[in-house]
Amino acid sequence: MCHVRQSDRRHGSASVTSHIAHRTSHISGFTLLEVLVSAVILTATTAAIVMPFSLAAEQQQLDARRTVAAELATQMLERLATLTHTERLTYNGRNESGLAITGIDGQPLNDETLVGFTLGVGSVEIALPLGTETADDAPKYCRATATVTFAGMAPVTLGRLFYAE
Repeated sequence: MCHVRQSDRRHGSASVTSHIAHRTSHISGFTLLEVLVSAVILTATTAAIVMPFSLAAEQQQLDARRTVAAELATQMLERLATLTHTERLTYNGRNESGLAITGIDGQPLNDETLVGFTLGVGSVEIALPLGTETADDAPKYCRATATVTFAGMAPVTLGRLFYAE
């Protein structure tokens, strides 16, 4: 409640209005600049807290993809181990991708998580002459590699050397 002095009553309402205006000019509060600075500080602090969690989630997803890629390459090399030397060589240049990627048994895996993955196989015959043997007489081997790629990820390549029985 506003108290009006006796002298203010004599001068009319103009003096009361100026007295109220004078009192309201000293009301405490936040200026627009203070609110903006607080908002910037809050935004920067929130970003600093959330950013490491976001980066950790991305790294975990990348690690999971690398694990899947290594498993796919391992399965392909295991499948090649069950084949004859001649059959292994027919896999050279073979590419499988997404839902068409096959497991150890040669059947499609039909796994939705494989969408985006590509599995490539390379297999070449090599001869390793030992001592006096010629290349024709040397033991024959099949060098097989399985390379798995995913968009935005470095390829995962595994290799194995098979003796030609």
